[in-house]
This record gives sequence, structure tokens and C-alpha cells, in this order.
Amino acid sequence: MEGPLLEGLYWDSWYNNQQLYNLKNSSRIYYENILLGVPRVRQLKVRNNTCKVYSSFQSLMSECYGKYTSANEDVSNFGLQINTEWRYSTSNSNSPWHWGFLGVYRNGGYIFTLSKSKSETKNKFIDLRLNSWITRGTRVIFIDFSLYNANVNLFCIIRLVAEFPATGGILTSWQFYSVKLL
Repeated sequence: MEGPLLEGLYWDSWYNNQQLYNLKNSSRIYYENILLGVPRVRQLKVRNNTCKVYSSFQSLMSECYGKYTSANEDVSNFGLQINTEWRYSTSNSNSPWHWGFLGVYRNGGYIFTLSKSKSETKNKFIDLRLNSWITRGTRVIFIDFSLYNANVNLFCIIRLVAEFPATGGILTSWQFYSVKLL
């Protein structure tokens, strides 16, 4: 998250390295899109021992993280437990669950919002990485944000998704919803 995502969300100079805009609280993406608010990052995890291990191998395996289901979901606080990204937040809305490649993910989870400052966000990402915010139990990470492009008068609601199968690896997907409201 410290590389392409950070560079894509926070543009501060033109292609010739001149300062992009001298406007406070104005985030631009690809020069013309205005970032509305700040992006939100959310993850869902599963508890340890949520899969079955053959009896002959149980002495060799102390951890086993199964696939994501609402019954397997980990809702306990973890890590530093001092900020919201380490505490489970239940959903306070009736919005639909997300249907991914590997599962159907409910709302809530371990949530944090990014800063309007590129340097603060970079420091936050480094802090999360150093303190293992993404664990072996992580099954999905959502990155949600909205943009507005005045040239075409469109709002765009964006969700970037990274699913982590129990077998390892990562599957990425995205959703873009363009809406003309004005």
C-alpha cells in the first residue's frame, strides 16, 4: 500500500515537477479528478483454528486459518489496540454485503481513514506494516474513495478489493460506479 496506491492517491506536482496546486485541502488524481473526502481502508479477518487438520498433522500445525465466513470472522481486538484500525467495528448500516471472488463479505471490520496529507498517510502505512496489521487471518481488504471530475460532471465511487485465499496468494478486483448527479 505504500507504493502505487499512495502515489496514485496523492498527486502534488505536474509531469515537469512544478507544484500542482497551492490549494489547501484539495487532493487531485490524474490532474483533473478531485478526491472527495479521504479514502477508507477496511479489512476482515478469520480466527485461528477455523479449519480442520488431519489428526496425524495436528502436532505439526499450531495455526490454521480457514476461509472467510461470517461464522469464522474474527471480531476481537488485536495488535496495538489504541486506534480504531486495531479494534473491530460493527456495521451501523443496512448496506449490502460485498460479493467477492472467494466469499460474501459483510460490513464492519477493522477500519481506518487515510489523511489528506501524503506524508501522514505514508507514516500510517509504515506503522501498520511494522505492527502487522495484515495477518495470516486477513481475508479481504477494501479501499473505498470517491472522485469528482468537473470536465465531464461525473462522480465516481471506487472500491479496490484484495482478497487473500486461505491457501495463500492474493486476488484483486475493483468496482467503479460513475454517477451524474448535477
